[in-house]
Amino acid sequence: MIQNMASSISPLGQTGQHFKWETEIKGLDILGFNLDDIISELSHGSSHLIGKLSTRTWRDISTLQFQVIDAVKV
Repeated sequence: MIQNMASSISPLGQTGQHFKWETEIKGLDILGFNLDDIISELSHGSSHLIGKLSTRTWRDISTLQFQVIDAVKV
């Protein structure tokens, strides 16, 4: 869980159903897939993000990836 995450969100995907939270933490990607049904609630203010943390390697560069499963506006 990530608490009080500022809701600076950018859409991803051809239809905008995926999202990326902007963060100042270098090497951490926060992504939500198929969350278009709740994203309008989270577009301003802060949220608690519930998800899973994993390591992603692409082109020999490893980053932490937090995949959002659900989110609650605070």
